[in-house]
Amino acid sequence: MHPVENKILNYLLDKYENSKLSRGENQRAIHIAFPFNKKTMPKYFDESSLEIETIHAAAEQMEREGLVAIAWKNQKPGYIIEKLVLCEDHVEEAYERLGRKPKREAEARTKQILEQFYQKTQGEITRSFLSHMIMRLEREQSVKEYLDIMDHRKTEQLIDTLDKDAFSSNADEPTLAKLFGKVTSSRFVPLNAIVPIFFKPSGRTTLVKFVHW
Repeated sequence: MHPVENKILNYLLDKYENSKLSRGENQRAIHIAFPFNKKTMPKYFDESSLEIETIHAAAEQMEREGLVAIAWKNQKPGYIIEKLVLCEDHVEEAYERLGRKPKREAEARTKQILEQFYQKTQGEITRSFLSHMIMRLEREQSVKEYLDIMDHRKTEQLIDTLDKDAFSSNADEPTLAKLFGKVTSSRFVPLNAIVPIFFKPSGRTTLVKFVHW
């Protein structure tokens, strides 16, 4: 797959997953599109670039495959592309083309993993954390600050580590810092009644310690 195709399809699927279309809740006709402008496709508007024909070829190939529809400027095919519109009837093919897992499928599997751990875990704090993550998924809220829903093995390893080490009664801050990273910020974010405390250095949430809140 050409990098242009990869970029465009991932952009379209990201927008699709964040829209009501993916949840079947849309009440009006909406279309997911990749706009062509100097910000999204700078080489396309660079007169010295040799990429224009390559970009046209990639767009036309995706259109032939039924993944997108090309909107040409002034309705002149082969002239200037204004945008590429995702063909909603072929979204599954777009996922397959990228080898990408649908977000809702990944969320459902992550929730299943969390529920399985919740059933077998005895630690009160561990269960509190798992319960909070399950609740967020049920409410269709993001958990990306805490878990990678696309990497189920990593999620299982993280929770297993939390349950065995970080949530033990002897866990102290140095131990937790070793497990979850060096403390570089004091901006703590409480989650629930008996909770892990997190901080967010440079947008990345890291577990620091546990407290009764």
